[in-house]
Amino acid sequence: MATPKSLTIVTWNIDYHEHYVVQRLHAALEYLQKDVFECLKDSDSPGPCCILLQEVQTRALREIRSNEWIRRHFIMTPIDNTKWPHSFENGNITLIEKSIFIHDAYILKYGMTDMARSAIIVDIRMLSRLGTQRRVRIVNTQLEGNLDGGEFRRQQLKECARLLKPSKSQQNLAPAQSGGLIGGDMNALDADADEVARSFGLVDPVVSLKDESEGHTWGYQGGMRCRKARLDKFLTYTPEGKKRVRVADIRRIGIGLKWEGHWVSDHFGLIGTVSVLA
Repeated sequence: MATPKSLTIVTWNIDYHEHYVVQRLHAALEYLQKDVFECLKDSDSPGPCCILLQEVQTRALREIRSNEWIRRHFIMTPIDNTKWPHSFENGNITLIEKSIFIHDAYILKYGMTDMARSAIIVDIRMLSRLGTQRRVRIVNTQLEGNLDGGEFRRQQLKECARLLKPSKSQQNLAPAQSGGLIGGDMNALDADADEVARSFGLVDPVVSLKDESEGHTWGYQGGMRCRKARLDKFLTYTPEGKKRVRVADIRRIGIGLKWEGHWVSDHFGLIGTVSVLA
């Protein structure tokens, strides 16, 4: 297996609420394959990458498992809904391109949640720019979505941040010695969301955007008339005093994407490039 110096990372909440969940997921996967990764044939490799999906409906899991491009090029975790809290009707799925060495994979079920929220944790091996092998942790999550769920979101994000710190691992996980990143739907509905992330030692790579709307991922597609917001994010952490894991070149994907007149998702996705500096 290869040890990449960089990899492409995608996060996308694909919306389990609306109708045609299987067809919309099929359209999303085809879009990722052909438009995002430019793999016109199922045999075309996307190269080193991770795809973090949220709100995958139980009925749509088979669509991922049976997709020929996914089957050829990715490891899927989990493969069914039995690992989700209470075998819930929707959850997170992480896809790791097969050339990447995977140390371990876990699931964290939040103790403080009314919505059966959880996080998928995958430890992979990467090379730093100096040629050093690093164990990098990738956390895929969707935080609590209720408008009044601020305290739940803070606790859930705190648990994710702890997973990235080398001396404070949870549930018998190996230490995240090189740090890592959290990707997913942060449901950043609270006015202090950025401050909360910073208080946990997390870095938001795009927080300095001059035009805040450039980072919006929700509020443009779908039937809900709510304020436009940057709900979906990548957040990174590296051990104190070091500069290691970085996500760069972040942009939105899935803008305006429809299947037979229906929005594929009410969220835009995000894509970026992960590298390890030292």
